[in-house]
Amino acid sequence: MLIAATAVADNRGSEVSMTFERNQRVGREGEPTSLSFDATLHVVDRLQVTFTQSSLGRGRLHSGAGLCLKGGGLCDSDAFRVGGRILLSRGSYLSHFMEMGLGTESYDEGKNVAYASIESLYNSSLFNISAKVILQGGVSNISKGNRSRLTIPVSARLMLRPNEKINLGVGLRTDIDGPLQYFSDYYQLSLAPVISVGYDRWELATFFGFDSIIGPRASFLERKLLVRLTFRY
Repeated sequence: MLIAATAVADNRGSEVSMTFERNQRVGREGEPTSLSFDATLHVVDRLQVTFTQSSLGRGRLHSGAGLCLKGGGLCDSDAFRVGGRILLSRGSYLSHFMEMGLGTESYDEGKNVAYASIESLYNSSLFNISAKVILQGGVSNISKGNRSRLTIPVSARLMLRPNEKINLGVGLRTDIDGPLQYFSDYYQLSLAPVISVGYDRWELATFFGFDSIIGPRASFLERKLLVRLTFRY
């Protein structure tokens, strides 16, 4: 009865997503606000091509990626990744993927990066669980702050499907993220409840939570709202 990301999870489909990202920090609501886009396109069996622009797509609960709508100086509008995603194994419930590619954290500043990730997806009649390890390395302008990063996003949702086309999900999403060289000084752990509603090939998911509840600079004032619309085909 689970629908979440089934087309992409089994590597035989494609999807496109649009994410509304808004900073909800107390006293600075809406700065930044942005609209970002992601795409995963099926090429051949076991291989997909990915374009990633959103904060969620890059494993982080942030705001300001993609098209900047407000707070221009706080947006990272020119950050993106392009890669290839390979299905390593697929079972009845559990699938494993590897992805590699190139991108940039700031095109204008020449902060180009390479990345690799390993991802596991568990899909059953009631649960959707995903875990991913992303290692990103700077390939230019490292001295200007383009350092290697480790990001580990994890999400879990309880899924219900009242009929063949409608599905509902509720759960939690978290990630731990930080620069490898100074990880203990700058890491942060996010936490956000997730509510999703799906109809046929469409899904709308809302994330509202804290982008740094644990870490050296933890603050419950730092809050983010992300609304993600996905179409699978």
